[in-house]
Amino acid sequence: MTRYETGTALKIVEIDNYLKECLPETAQHMEVDIEFKCDTLKDLLDNIADTFDVKSSDIEINACDEPGRIDFNTLENGNGYFANNNEINEWKKGLITLYACNYSYLVEQVTRETVTL
Repeated sequence: MTRYETGTALKIVEIDNYLKECLPETAQHMEVDIEFKCDTLKDLLDNIADTFDVKSSDIEINACDEPGRIDFNTLENGNGYFANNNEINEWKKGLITLYACNYSYLVEQVTRETVTL
């Protein structure tokens, strides 16, 4: 059986100031323990898009010219939840802080077969 799988994601977070853009000096990185296993690459990308509330078309394939690497971006609040429309409007007015988040996954095609011992 052949499947498409990811390990954990690398998440890079930085404060996103609507007027000044991202503040790189605030960047932090962490590992996100959400993994995916699907029978097709399309299903894997669709599951990632659904989980992280992004469009499949916004997922960059072979990001940074690395085969198998996918990247996508989200805008999140201070609790790590995806920013809703009200929060985005408040952020644009400078009333709250939101965070630009970049997620990176490595996708592998894995073939498993039973061996005789």
